Amino acid sequence: MASLSCGPGVALADDCAAKAFVEESLAAYSQALELEPTAERVRSLRETVQRLNPSSAEQAHAAKERGNGEMRQKNWSAAVACYTVGLGQLPPAAFTTDGSELTFLRSVLAVNRSAAFARLRNWAAAVADAEEGVEAKADFAKAHCQLGVALLGSRQCEKAYTHFTKSLFLQEEYPEARRGRNEC
Repeated sequence: MASLSCGPGVALADDCAAKAFVEESLAAYSQALELEPTAERVRSLRETVQRLNPSSAEQAHAAKERGNGEMRQKNWSAAVACYTVGLGQLPPAAFTTDGSELTFLRSVLAVNRSAAFARLRNWAAAVADAEEGVEAKADFAKAHCQLGVALLGSRQCEKAYTHFTKSLFLQEEYPEARRGRNEC
């Protein structure tokens, strides 16, 4: 058995144990978030991901796709966990405002998590995430529309109207933004 030898197999066993520990830790934090999607648990999961996993745009994108699958299945809390993992895996370059693909991915992850929080009727978290999405990519119509949805859910109609209008300015044919603006 390789893990009992004193050679390279020990490093392999240590790597396998470390990987198992990381996967178990992330699974536990994700499950806790799924059971109770609070801001504190979101922060804990994101910090754990950042601490235990190397940054990877590919892994962040994969987490986004898992979150999208959970949204299709109407597993809102699981989607929040997936998008949180994705945000935690983003490389530092995603937190600039240079308009790169990474900042766009950050915006998408934040906006999608906002939508999941909106489905859970956690309006404060939905607003905060949508604001992060707009901050990351100010010319992203979906981010402004989602911020409008979150603000409308928070009963901040005037602010919501502004963001629905901005969304329509950025993308003239956006039915969700038009419906939201009409609701205001």
